[in-house]
Amino acid sequence: MVYYEFSNHPFSTSPRTGVTANIVLGSPKKNCEGVGICRIERARDHQKKSAHRACLCTAKALLSAKDDQHLLIFLVKHSLAACAVKKHFQGEFFQMEEPVMLPEAIRQELALPTPFWLSAGHYEITDIGHHLALKVALSPALTPSEHLLN
Repeated sequence: MVYYEFSNHPFSTSPRTGVTANIVLGSPKKNCEGVGICRIERARDHQKKSAHRACLCTAKALLSAKDDQHLLIFLVKHSLAACAVKKHFQGEFFQMEEPVMLPEAIRQELALPTPFWLSAGHYEITDIGHHLALKVALSPALTPSEHLLN
């Protein structure tokens, strides 16, 4: 785990722990087209998984979780291609068309207690200098026994 100082952002004024990641923008059901977050990859895994898709809209990010209700995503502005900014960050809100599972390795690094989905919805975009910040709602993933009850 890497420690970062976020003294100039609106979510917190204390030092936070964070996980570096690459965010692939788009919609999972549309083969990473559309809007939202298609998938989240640990930074060290990104190159080998996405090397064959040079046109993917990706961004470097720092992920942080104060609690098990929200994931704070700090996208590094200079890592966003112009097409990604135009498609995903033109307005005041970032749109996620569908939920996406938080990868298990990242969940463990963030010390979250159970598997989580990043919920679909509209999330306010906060510009904090070198980053665009999103506060995305988390929803617990159902266990196999919970699926049987629904």
